[in-house]
Amino acid sequence: IQFMQLDRQKGLKGEGFFFYEGLRKNSNQLADTIKALFYSQPAEVPGRNNSPWRPKGILVNEDDSSNTSVTGNWQLVPILGYKPNVYRTNSADYAAISYTADVQADAWQSVYVYIVSNSSFTSNARYTVYHNNDSTVVIVDQKVRNRNGWVKLGDFYFKKGLRTVLKVDNTLLEPGKYLISDAMLMLLNRKLSPDVVITSADEPETEVLPSETDLQLSGNYPNPFNPATVIKVKSRYDVSVTLKVFNSAGSLVAESEHYLRSGDNELQFNGSTLASGNYFYSIRSRGEIINGKMVLLK
Repeated sequence: IQFMQLDRQKGLKGEGFFFYEGLRKNSNQLADTIKALFYSQPAEVPGRNNSPWRPKGILVNEDDSSNTSVTGNWQLVPILGYKPNVYRTNSADYAAISYTADVQADAWQSVYVYIVSNSSFTSNARYTVYHNNDSTVVIVDQKVRNRNGWVKLGDFYFKKGLRTVLKVDNTLLEPGKYLISDAMLMLLNRKLSPDVVITSADEPETEVLPSETDLQLSGNYPNPFNPATVIKVKSRYDVSVTLKVFNSAGSLVAESEHYLRSGDNELQFNGSTLASGNYFYSIRSRGEIINGKMVLLK
C-alpha cells in the first residue's frame, strides 16, 4: 500500500508490479482495501488519450433473450458450455439463433463462438457473420475431439451501433446429428484498429469454469480387480472427459475419451494387457481433474 501511495504522489495511475500472496486472507481484507483506495478508477496508460487498450469484450450468451432471436425447434440442455446449458437441435425443419450486439465503435473485431465437442454433434455448423454491409459464412466442426472452448470465426469490420452480428443455423445439419449454440464473444482487434478510441474501461469478462463439485468420484469396483473394473463418476452436466491411467512409476499406460451424462456414470476399464500392481487414474474435464487409485491382481 505504501508503494501504491508513492506512485500516486508521483502522478502514476497504475503499477508496474503486482503480487497475489495475502490478497485473499482475512476475508479479502487487503484486496478490498487496495480496490477501494487505488483501483476504484481504471489505470490510464500515458499516450492513449484515456482510451483503454483492451476494452471489455461483447459477450452474448445463448439464453440472453434480449440479445438473441430463436427460430425453430431448440432445446436447452444441461451440457456444460461457457455457462451451464447450451441450446441443441436435430430438427429437420429450419432452425436458427441470431445474436445482436451493441458495437462500441467503427472498428475491426475478432469474433468467437464457444464450442462443446461431441461425436454426436454436427461437423457442418453454419455460422453467418454480418459485417459492414456484407456477410461471411464460416463452417465449424462441432464434433472434433477435445475442442471445447472459444473458436475464432475471423476478424471483421463492424460499424458502431446495435446490430445483428451473427447467426447459426441447421442448413447443413447431417441426419442423426445435433447442432449446438452457445455463447458469442467479440473482442476489439488492436492490431487492425490501433487508433480507435473507446470510452468504456469496464473490466473484461472472466471465463466460467466448473466448480469443484461438478465431478464426483465414487471410486472403482471391484478394487482390487482382474482384469476389468468399473469407475463410478457423478457429473452435474453432460460433458466430455479424458480418462488416463498411470503405473506406479508415473508412466501413462492407457488413455480413453468418454462422454458423461448429467447424473451417475460408469466408465469401464480393462487391464488385461497390464501387469499386476498399483495404478493411478485421472478423469479430466474442462478446468477440473479428479484422481483415484486402483490395484490390479492377477
